[in-house]
Amino acid sequence: KLLLVHGRWSYVRVSMFIMGTFYKCMSFYLAQLIFQFYTGFSGTSLFESWTLSMYNTLFSILPVLVVGIFEQDLRPETLLAYPELYRDMGPRNHLFTVPLFMRRVMVIGVLHSVVAAYFPFATGLFLGENASSDDMFTTGFVVYSIMVLVVTLKIAYLDVRRWVVFSHISVVVTLLVWFGWNGVLAHVYPASSGDGYIVLGTFLRLMRQGNFWFQWIIFAAIALSLNVLIMLVYNVRDPVEHRITSWVAFERKQEHERNKLRRQAWLQSKGAFGQLVGGRSMSPPY
Repeated sequence: KLLLVHGRWSYVRVSMFIMGTFYKCMSFYLAQLIFQFYTGFSGTSLFESWTLSMYNTLFSILPVLVVGIFEQDLRPETLLAYPELYRDMGPRNHLFTVPLFMRRVMVIGVLHSVVAAYFPFATGLFLGENASSDDMFTTGFVVYSIMVLVVTLKIAYLDVRRWVVFSHISVVVTLLVWFGWNGVLAHVYPASSGDGYIVLGTFLRLMRQGNFWFQWIIFAAIALSLNVLIMLVYNVRDPVEHRITSWVAFERKQEHERNKLRRQAWLQSKGAFGQLVGGRSMSPPY
C-alpha cells in the first residue's frame, strides 16, 4: 500500500504542484510582456506594485497547495486491486516530462496570457475614467482579475481528477481575498503616491460597471474553454491518459451505484420503498 497507493499519490501531487506553480507564474508574468508592446517596452508595469507583490503570496497559492496535499486520482481499492496502474506514474514518469511541461505550462500559459491581457485591449472595452484606456490601474485590475479567476479555476478544477471540498474552499477564499484586498486598497492607498495609478475609489466604481463583469466572465470562459479543448485532444491521443480517465469514470459509476443502493436501503428501512433492487455487477474498464 505504501508503494502502490501512497507512492503513486505522492508522485501525482508533487508533479502537479510543480507544474501548477510554473504555470501560474508563466501565465501571469507573460501578461506584463504583452503590455510592453503597448508601452514601447518602457518597462512600465501593468499592475500596481503592492498588488503585484502579493500574487504568489495571496492570490494564487491556495489552489496549488490543495492539489499538492489532497489530490487522489484513483481510489486505494482500485490501485491495490490492479498494481499495474502504478507502472504508468513513477516508473514511466507520465506526469513530469518535457513535452508535458511544454503543453501544460508553456502552451496553455501563453494562451491564457493572450486571452487575459490582449483581449481587453483588442476589444476596446475600456473602463477607465471617461471610457479611456489611459487609466493604468483600471486596465491592470481587469487583466489581473481575469488572470486570478482563470488560474484558480484551472488548477482547482481542470488539472485534478477529483474535486474535494478543499478545492471549492480554495476557489472561494482566493476570490474573496482578491476582491477584499482591492476593496481595502481603494480606501488606504496614498492619494499622491506619484506612481501614476489611480487607485482611490476605482474599485467601487468598477464593481458598478457591467463591462467589467462581462470581461471578467467571458474572457475567463474563453481561456478555460481553450484549456478544455487541448485536454480533450490530448486525452484521446494519449493511451495512459485515456486509461486513467476510464478508471476515474468507472469509479464514479461505482460510487453512484453504491449511493443509489444506500438510498434504496434507507427508504426500505423507513417503509417508504418496495423491495430493494439488487445492484448490478460491474466489470473494470479493461
